[in-house]
Amino acid sequence: MMSHVPESEQPHHPKNAPRPREVPPTERPALFNEEQLKLERRRNVRWAVLLYGVMLFVAWGMRAAYTGEIFYVDDLGIPPWGPMLVAVLGSLAVLAVSPRMERWQWVHKIARTVREVFGPLPVRRAALLGTASGTAEEALFRGALQLMLGPYIATVLFAILHGFGWWGLFALIMGAGLAALYAWGDNLWPCIVAHVLINSVNLRRISYSHVEPEARRDSSPVAG
Repeated sequence: MMSHVPESEQPHHPKNAPRPREVPPTERPALFNEEQLKLERRRNVRWAVLLYGVMLFVAWGMRAAYTGEIFYVDDLGIPPWGPMLVAVLGSLAVLAVSPRMERWQWVHKIARTVREVFGPLPVRRAALLGTASGTAEEALFRGALQLMLGPYIATVLFAILHGFGWWGLFALIMGAGLAALYAWGDNLWPCIVAHVLINSVNLRRISYSHVEPEARRDSSPVAG
């Protein structure tokens, strides 16, 4: 037999009682927002690598259609020592002057964009992005477009991909150097090595430039 609970002791739920207010994202704990931001930035890295993978596939298809060769047999053989030495020394020279370029406003804008999209990049993530971007861009602009359209048009297209203004001019100069390097050695490896080295180190550096010390400690230098 069920016992009868007096009406005065039964819970009272008014029909028009206000529902609990949902806490908007801006008022949620800072830790929640920070973790979500980290996940979003890691996804951005994966999407960027996927995009460069597509670029690499397009470059391979364009070159194969133009030359009838499925593989980069000639361009990816053992590189001549002269162009490879110049590629390494040239990369080190660019990396040596890169920190001094941060005083320029357009470099600040690029660094801010990198930090907003990818956040402070640990070594492995910076190397992944640098390797993907450097390899794909060299396969497309030097391995395919320079072969099809010549070094001048390929270099201009390379600059346009990177934008206009001072950043486009810088890309034009770098593209001209890489085009000359490829024409000299008839080999993609020196161009890839130079491009990957410059991108990896600079991505790592500018992603941490002007970052608060607390943010630096939150991201391990070798974390994935």
